[in-house]
Amino acid sequence: MDQPGARQRFELACNEDDIKGCFSLGKLLLYGNDSTPADLDAAYIALIKACDGAVAAACSDLGFMLNFGVGVAVDKTAARGAYKKACDGNFAEGCASLGFMLNVGAGGAVDHVAAQVANGKACDSDVAAGCYNLGVVFDMGAGTAIDKNRARSFYIKACNGDVAGGCYNLGNMIIRGEGGVTDMEAAKIAYEKACNGGLAEGCSAVSAITGLSP
Repeated sequence: MDQPGARQRFELACNEDDIKGCFSLGKLLLYGNDSTPADLDAAYIALIKACDGAVAAACSDLGFMLNFGVGVAVDKTAARGAYKKACDGNFAEGCASLGFMLNVGAGGAVDHVAAQVANGKACDSDVAAGCYNLGVVFDMGAGTAIDKNRARSFYIKACNGDVAGGCYNLGNMIIRGEGGVTDMEAAKIAYEKACNGGLAEGCSAVSAITGLSP
């Protein structure tokens, strides 16, 4: 927990052009805590300054605000730009967000090649969302050849990283024997993890697969 007065300290640092202080201020005011309430307007200003100062994590937070309309109007184009700056600065979570937007054409044209690079960078850094995005790409053949083996391996990484959708898709592949052997028990485990992660489809799949058990 931040001690009372943290906002004032970070504001002073930011006003003196301490870019890391701007990031700390923006992060604090974006989420707030027990001693400091969120202030989204001030968070946005501080994160812009930090991102302009090449703090990659600040660019990712800025992208989040713009992408989902947190305290500001939704601006997918600006969000994509902010995520790109984050990824260019090697902030892997920003790469996963950028990769998703590139794949679906949010905030600009679809670019599957750039998306694969961004998602690969995220997944290589153990950001499970990037692994999930790659799983979808190879599962569906989005801008590349379908490769069920690679899709399954990426879904495994995503599921191990607690991405519920990755667990659900993994369960589906295991049931169908795509990218590997059929294994009802392994499929059930994947579906249970999806269910525990809050995905209703995973819970339905657990019920269905349980009903098939002898």
